[in-house]
Amino acid sequence: MKQSTVNSTQSYTDQELDKIFSNEKYSNEERVLFAITWLLSSYKAVDLKIIDVRGISTMTDYSCLATVENSVQALAAMEELYLQMKKRKILTLSREGKSEETHWFLTD
Repeated sequence: MKQSTVNSTQSYTDQELDKIFSNEKYSNEERVLFAITWLLSSYKAVDLKIIDVRGISTMTDYSCLATVENSVQALAAMEELYLQMKKRKILTLSREGKSEETHWFLTD
C-alpha cells in the first residue's frame, strides 16, 4: 500500500497552492497568477479572464478578472485570496470594494 505524503494538518487549499508555488517550471509572477486563478475558481468564480499587461503597466504583469454570483461570495474569495497571499509573504497593495453591499472588489 502506498503511503500518502499529504500533510494532514494543512487544508486542501494550502496543499494545492503549495503545489502551485513549488513548481519551478514557471516564473514567480506566473505562479502567483496560477494561484489566484485556482483560488478564484475554487470559490466558483466564472468568466475568468487573464490580461497580459506587461509593457503597458508598471504596477503589474497580469490582471485577472472574474465573476461571482453574489457579494458574500465575492467577499469570501477576496478574504481567502488576501490571507493566502499574506501567508506566502506576497504583498497586496490595497483592497477596495470590500463590503457586503458592493458587487465588486479590487485587490492590487
